[in-house]
Amino acid sequence: MPRTAQLSVRGYGQRWYGWGDTLARVKRRVYEALGGALVLASLLLVLALLTYSPRDASFDTAVDGPTRNFLGYQGAVIADLLIQCFGLAAYLVPAATLGWAFNLLLQRPVEHFGRRVAMLLLALMLVAAHGLAPLLHAEARRDEADADEYALRITNDVASYRSVMRKLRTLNLEEACSSRVAHFLFDTHPSTRERLRLADEYGGRRSRRRREAPARH
Repeated sequence: MPRTAQLSVRGYGQRWYGWGDTLARVKRRVYEALGGALVLASLLLVLALLTYSPRDASFDTAVDGPTRNFLGYQGAVIADLLIQCFGLAAYLVPAATLGWAFNLLLQRPVEHFGRRVAMLLLALMLVAAHGLAPLLHAEARRDEADADEYALRITNDVASYRSVMRKLRTLNLEEACSSRVAHFLFDTHPSTRERLRLADEYGGRRSRRRREAPARH
């Protein structure tokens, strides 16, 4: 009887060891699959951010032209949401997910996941607020200026453009009180003063071209 019990316990232990080994293999495969998925997601997110264009269709932009983002409309929406919220600090998101992915591929669980996500959000807000956002705002102002110049070339109506800008300048009380520092740090559009100067420069170039045209003939 004792020998039978001993054999029974031994058999139970072997079965338990077999189940444990199977669970360990499954756990490794799950970590590898999650790690690979995160690597792929991180790389796709980097591509979406690198090919971001404020002229693509998104939640706050409606356009009829083709989407420039590498991932299409979905990539444009995700990139626009991250860029609008965090500026260039949005690149911290794929950097963090890539780090988590390598941890999983090395069979290291991502512990305290909620805390890590909270710290990532805090880092995004701090970096966006203190360093990288003004650079993105400057890029957005340049894009808006290019769009204004394109509108002037298409309409060739400097007087109407100046009239609209003067009316906006009268109505926009915030801009009248805005300092140059605040404009550099927070504004995503050129000031009315800059847009009027753009119209003057375009009008001057147009006048010079008209004067030079007869001389060429």
